[in-house]
Amino acid sequence: MTAFCAIDFGSPNPAIALPAGAGMRLVELEPGQPTLPTAVFCADLDTRRRARDGASGLGCPELQLPVGERLAGPLEPSCASILHAPRCHSIHRAQRSRSKYMADTVFVSGGSGYIAGFLIRQLLEQGWTVHTSLRSLAREPALRELLGGDESRLKVFAADLTRDAGWVEAMQGCSHVAHVASPLPGNWVKKPDDLVVPARDGVLRALRAAREAGVRRFVMTSSVAAIIYGRGRGVHHFTEADWTPAEYPGISPYTLSKTLAERAARDWVAREGTGLEFCSVNPSLVLGPVWGADYSSSVTLVKRLLMGSMPGCPDLGFGIVDVRDVADLHLRMLTAPGMAGERVIASGPFLKVIDIARMLREHLGEQARRVPTRRLPDLLVRVAALFDPMVRTAVTELGAERHTDARHARELLGWQARPVQQTVLDTARSLLEQGLVRP
Repeated sequence: MTAFCAIDFGSPNPAIALPAGAGMRLVELEPGQPTLPTAVFCADLDTRRRARDGASGLGCPELQLPVGERLAGPLEPSCASILHAPRCHSIHRAQRSRSKYMADTVFVSGGSGYIAGFLIRQLLEQGWTVHTSLRSLAREPALRELLGGDESRLKVFAADLTRDAGWVEAMQGCSHVAHVASPLPGNWVKKPDDLVVPARDGVLRALRAAREAGVRRFVMTSSVAAIIYGRGRGVHHFTEADWTPAEYPGISPYTLSKTLAERAARDWVAREGTGLEFCSVNPSLVLGPVWGADYSSSVTLVKRLLMGSMPGCPDLGFGIVDVRDVADLHLRMLTAPGMAGERVIASGPFLKVIDIARMLREHLGEQARRVPTRRLPDLLVRVAALFDPMVRTAVTELGAERHTDARHARELLGWQARPVQQTVLDTARSLLEQGLVRP
């Protein structure tokens, strides 16, 4: 099979004996010439999209570029992506070298949150200095004990989504921001604005502070809730191009908050965010191991199944993604080149509640004896919705299958989600080990 390299010659590189600015070329590799499996297709966003969306050529349906000069030497990992014709179907970018960013400082909002905790751990392990925020510094000792690692590279600031104070100070000296903080519904929220206002205004506060502090890259944690809801029954497939219609009747306050917050952030960046590279991660239902009693409400589904507090399994489902993989995707988006404007789904396969229940029963034995495995008729769910506002928000999604395509994350960043069974079982076992569910 003939091998080709797609090279961005607009980025000068001494390893390539061709002038900078020569444009995009397909370069045929000589037989036996060494190639690097970690090579990366490096180009600006528009060039990458044109290459990905181009007409068929050279047996690569998503790439049509003329064959150019042969390589004068081996490629550096930041310069090229190895393609194989005629069977290649996309441009695969492996994880780039991160050494350029190892000395940088990043701000992660909401340090006590589920995703933020795993992200901060990964950042500290890779040598970053991390600033993070809490609503009250009284929680700082508990956070440090939970995170562990090199405390000298972790700085904690007080900042609240609903107040201006503290945000600029927390971002001073930071080149990157991961805005993870967003309100989650613990119990039922009576007014949508209880979630919408802090989510929307909070991200706008963070963006304004980032601009003032001179931040280069801003990664927002959004959600597939901003993509997949408001279609009703049936089988639906979604990509990053889709949006949840905010005007759809019956969508939950959480879904509305995520949709309006991301739209507000993107609108603000288009108007006022010159020089700030904004992108978003849109995870599905985030599961995975928990560290203690302060865990995400997304884990509640597995906990309720283990406790037997659900009389049956409603005809509802979710895409599942592991918190460790979500943190990894944030890290990749913080460091990868050309991310301005990107929107990336983080999700594994779609599972119905009954699929999760059967997985627990099959693999946890006696520990899962209370997990229900019978289907709950839609009629019973609709009757329960008359008395339970939380159930009411789910009625419009009964019978819906919402499949999210994470291909963009794989092709753009080399990201892979671990097997969903591992994620579900790790969630359940950690709940049991932490004593949050009695076997």
